[in-house]
Amino acid sequence: MIDRRENPVINYGIEENLQKLSDTEIMMNFLEIIGKKYPNLIRVDAHCYDPWDSIAEPLYFTTVFKTFSWKYGIKLEVKNCQVYESDVSTVNDKNHIECRPKKYPLICESFQGRRELSKEFLCNKKIVFVCFSDGVNATTGSISPEEASKMKFAKADVIIISDNGDKVMREYKCCFIDVQDIDFEFVAV
Repeated sequence: MIDRRENPVINYGIEENLQKLSDTEIMMNFLEIIGKKYPNLIRVDAHCYDPWDSIAEPLYFTTVFKTFSWKYGIKLEVKNCQVYESDVSTVNDKNHIECRPKKYPLICESFQGRRELSKEFLCNKKIVFVCFSDGVNATTGSISPEEASKMKFAKADVIIISDNGDKVMREYKCCFIDVQDIDFEFVAV
């Protein structure tokens, strides 16, 4: 956990069994849940648009942020946490997830093409998690059942925040990074 709170205080119960889980393991657990349930959602046409959001958003809050709440003893509410698949303009006022490269260069695929992000480039920047994806289809939009059935949530859709603190770098919005190349870290604000 990265603690950026002004007044860090433990104000919630702590579950001892969660202490053995890393932040990355908690995120990968959510990834496993949506990967297993997605085929069922395709069958009932709940795999995109509002039906998907109404399932994914509370599931993310419950299985990720509430788990962090019990792991770190911090009371978290929906209104203070980044919403799954939401495009954040700033991360200074919402609890969120940041990504840490496991290796360099970090490969980022976007609509502008493939980029190799060096350690020097990423120095003092924040890589903020938005959602899991396949790097092609967006569950917030239209996906045919045929395309949805091929969906593999193997990428993290991220945004990169500039080194001046809280501005999204436009050219690094909708960057897709292989989940195996990053670790996840909960950020309390």
